[in-house]
Amino acid sequence: MVKALLQNPIFVKESVLRKRRIREKWYKGLMDYAIFPSIVFVPVVVGFISLAADGRFAQPSAALLNDIHDMMGGIFFFVSYVLTLYVCYRAATLTYGAIVTEREKKTFESLRGTLMSTREILAGKLLASLYPLLVEIGLFGPALFIFCLGRSLDKCTSHLFIGPLEVAGFVLSLTFFTLFFGLVGLFASVTSPSTMRANHKATSILAAFLILSPILDGLIMGLRCGAGAYERAPFLVSTIVNPLYINTAIVYKDMGSSLDRLGILAGALLFFSLSSWLLYRRIVRRFDEPSKQ
Repeated sequence: MVKALLQNPIFVKESVLRKRRIREKWYKGLMDYAIFPSIVFVPVVVGFISLAADGRFAQPSAALLNDIHDMMGGIFFFVSYVLTLYVCYRAATLTYGAIVTEREKKTFESLRGTLMSTREILAGKLLASLYPLLVEIGLFGPALFIFCLGRSLDKCTSHLFIGPLEVAGFVLSLTFFTLFFGLVGLFASVTSPSTMRANHKATSILAAFLILSPILDGLIMGLRCGAGAYERAPFLVSTIVNPLYINTAIVYKDMGSSLDRLGILAGALLFFSLSSWLLYRRIVRRFDEPSKQ
């Protein structure tokens, strides 16, 4: 299946055009892969400079490791938020023009008239659009394991814990979010009459996932408090559908043990997997109905 995707004519054509653009203006091509590592490494460098400026490297090794763990935990909490927003937004914006631009250039019917099936066309467009983001995650995702520096779990007293399982779960979640919100952008592209409308639809769906779930959780929490139940209300909706809350649950110790938190991640990824499959089927049906666009 992977080999068939990499040999997809649309993906091959876009790859050739991308390489040509990089050869002509290499600095613009590199910018496609520079944002992700910048989000990861710049805060880390600033953090270690801050430790050095405070003279922390002169203290005993045990105390230094504690300070590094606290610093890396806080930085990862920030980095995970920014990376999640970046990945979700970029995935949606990379794909919203994949099909609608073909209509605007009057090449849509020519594309449909090729020997490729609908699924091959959509898969090629999706992979070609998301390729730069997937490369970023593949190349620089493993670099996130630097946040595991510091204390061991049994000595960790902070509310945040960053271990190999947490980092691996976070990288895996970024891949699933890339696929889902890439399909959201593709759905907007298939169902919109213009690039502007597709952009608006894709970003609106993304905003709904990020904003509406906390509102629903707040409503649930308010109803519980109103009934006299003052116990801590869990974020029932957000920990399933909101990428920011999902990745917070991975590193926040109050959500339970590592297995509990990874269980939350597994449930969320199951939701995004099923949603991606259903959304893809919907996209295929709408693509085969051009007269209704």
